[in-house]
Amino acid sequence: MKHTHFGVFGIIAALLLAGCNATRTLSPSVTRNDTPAVQSQLTGEWTGTCGQEQVRLKVAFDSGKQCLRITGNMTKDKTFRPLLPMIGGVSTINDKLFLTVLADTEQLLPGHHPDSAMLLITPFYLLQLERRENQWVLELVTFAEYRDSQWQALSPDLQLRDGLVLNNTETLNRLLREGRYRLEPFMTLSPEKTPSAAPSGKR
Repeated sequence: MKHTHFGVFGIIAALLLAGCNATRTLSPSVTRNDTPAVQSQLTGEWTGTCGQEQVRLKVAFDSGKQCLRITGNMTKDKTFRPLLPMIGGVSTINDKLFLTVLADTEQLLPGHHPDSAMLLITPFYLLQLERRENQWVLELVTFAEYRDSQWQALSPDLQLRDGLVLNNTETLNRLLREGRYRLEPFMTLSPEKTPSAAPSGKR
C-alpha cells in the first residue's frame, strides 16, 4: 500500500533539512483525517523562517487522495533552492493538532511512476500545530532525545534505531495520548503578503 493512501499527512517541507532534532517514524502516527476545517485553513501561500533560512510554501488540497500537497523553496544568503515536494494533513489527539508529513515520492520519480514509489521507504515526521491569530506555530514532535552523541528514548515502549522509531501506529497514538514526547521549536508560518495594487492614474 502506498503511503499516499493514508488520509492524513501534515504540512511543511523544510523538515528534511531541520529534522535532525527530532525522531522520524517508520509508521504514520495517525491514519485518518478528522480536521478538514483545519486543512482548509492551511491551504494557500505561507512564509516563515527556519534557522537562518527564509521559507516560502504553497499548500494545496488534493481531493482525490485526501491529502495536502506542499511545494516551496528556501533562501539563505541570496542562495535559492527548491524543497522536496511533500504530502500532508492534520489530526487531533487530546484536543491538540498534529501534522504528519513525508516526501511525495511519486513526484520525485522521473515520469511519476507510483508503482516504483512503493519500493521506497520514506520516513514520517510529526509536528504539533497551534493557531495564533493569523499565524501557525509549528513544533517538531520527538519521541527521543539526542544527547551525548546518541538517541535516548523517552519511553521504555519505544523501539528506536538511529533516530528512526519502529513502533506501529497504535503505539505511537498511545504515546501521544499519554504525553510521552517532547517538542522542539521549529517554525512560525505567516500568510504570504500579496502586493498592493498599483494606484490608478489621474483622470
